[in-house]
Amino acid sequence: MIRRIQSADWPSIARIQAESYPREVLESLESLQSHWHVSESTCLIAEVQGAVVGYILSHPWIKGKIPPLNEIYSSLPANCDSLFIHDLALSPPFRGTGLGDELVRAVFEAGSALGLTHLSLISVQGSSGYWKRFGFVASPPPSNEYIIAAKSFYPASDFHCMECNSETSKKS
Repeated sequence: MIRRIQSADWPSIARIQAESYPREVLESLESLQSHWHVSESTCLIAEVQGAVVGYILSHPWIKGKIPPLNEIYSSLPANCDSLFIHDLALSPPFRGTGLGDELVRAVFEAGSALGLTHLSLISVQGSSGYWKRFGFVASPPPSNEYIIAAKSFYPASDFHCMECNSETSKKS
């Protein structure tokens, strides 16, 4: 089942983040929760038999701009016209089961409900092929400063700025 995140889900989300990423790139729980605080309708979990097994965090943002990494958000910028997918992670036993695809489709729907049909993200850990299945294409990074910041946060990972329009994507 896919549903909105609830307060009681955060210990499971922290565990899944730790299972999914190298320790040096883990974000603080406060940072992750801030995405939810500014956009509860676009932060979702996958649940199997009552257990949280995956999550997707996203929030409105400005098309062509990328939110800073590991930040704590208290509000959104004015004039948001895009949905930024901050993170998608699944507990290892549930990868390849289709739950990630369900989370992505659900966040496309949540964005559309807000009137946001443009989506963007940063793919890491070789995930750009996964995102291309949903219609995402490479887009230029916003600045050299962002590239330096991203490489300092994800030193061992490739990363790609990507975007799509949910109205024209395949949504795999």
